[in-house]
Amino acid sequence: MRVPALVRVIVHGTAFLAGVAAGGLGSFVQGYLWHGLPVGLLVALALSVAVFSAAGLMLGARSGALAATAGWLLAVLYLSLRRPEGDLIVPASTLGYCWLFGGTLLAGAAIAVPSALWAAAGNRSGGQPSGSAPSGR
Repeated sequence: MRVPALVRVIVHGTAFLAGVAAGGLGSFVQGYLWHGLPVGLLVALALSVAVFSAAGLMLGARSGALAATAGWLLAVLYLSLRRPEGDLIVPASTLGYCWLFGGTLLAGAAIAVPSALWAAAGNRSGGQPSGSAPSGR
């Protein structure tokens, strides 16, 4: 069954907005330390990879993860810019760089993984979608 184009556009837009939300939330909490442990960074990266992977798996294609990644990058790069008042959300610190580069690496991995998962699922079921009956021979 083919999914209508309007539905795919809406789902891609939702994936983009989820990426913006993950990038924005993660940018604000990435600097939180608990007893010297970068708990905020770990939670932010976990949220981001969950959004990337869920978007890719939801659409069953790399385009879902790519849409979420685009939203994430837009939010994170915007929040890493210095405002005219001198405020900065993502500083040029070790945690800030780990957030920027770690999130980008995880986004790249999530873009690559969902397609491989879907291909593997198709190969396990003999090339047919799960739940469908084999053709009669």
